[in-house]
Amino acid sequence: MESSAEIEKVRSPRMSVNKLADYLSTSSVTKRRSILRDQKFPKDSEFKSTWYDEAKRPIKKCFATTSFKLDTASKMINKLQKEIAEMNANYPEVGSEIQKHKVKIQKKESCLEALELFLENINLLDRYKLNDFSPSTYNGSIEIKGVKISVEPDVIIRGEYRSKKYCGAVKLYFSKLNKLTADMGKTISSMVYEHLKLFDDNADSKHCFVYDVINSTIYSASGSYSKRIKEIEMTCEDIQALWPAIQPK
Repeated sequence: MESSAEIEKVRSPRMSVNKLADYLSTSSVTKRRSILRDQKFPKDSEFKSTWYDEAKRPIKKCFATTSFKLDTASKMINKLQKEIAEMNANYPEVGSEIQKHKVKIQKKESCLEALELFLENINLLDRYKLNDFSPSTYNGSIEIKGVKISVEPDVIIRGEYRSKKYCGAVKLYFSKLNKLTADMGKTISSMVYEHLKLFDDNADSKHCFVYDVINSTIYSASGSYSKRIKEIEMTCEDIQALWPAIQPK
């Protein structure tokens, strides 16, 4: 039997920044309720949480050097191509294992496609290549109006312009089914900036952005940042009010 503390933890309003952006981008009450239900009662799924890991890890490593080396992405492409070929040539004979095998191949094919798109559109990152990059250690959640939002930027950017230091952050986005819209991109990048300000006094909105790898688009937090944060605050107030009434299916 769950303790009252455990029950309260389950009921505590919390969201990932991607789902918050999805929530803000739709006016559908049904979809909003579905998003809140999934966030309040998450289902364990190996593939849902790690689907693009074999693409995300090497891309993050490309940012981990000041020279912006692409070796890790290229090596992973070769590795995935070999693994996919081997898996296609060695299907299991047991019927119950065939579908699992297909899903594993699809996962690797998705990662391969993401890496190929990353390299094909690398010119999108030209303006950022001269910065210093490092893996992000700025994890945890930021609380807005009682809602804990998990941001977890992937890469930290540091540089100097006109003798003034600045710090930024990159959030990598991977999804074919839920394409990142401009509205969603502004929400995520604004939250990346809001999160970064907790850790670094040199945080700069112009260098905080979300990079949609699949669709090769970048959205930064500059521009309408203040207006977007106010919208997020109002939305979080609504989420906090709705949260106790959300029940599992």
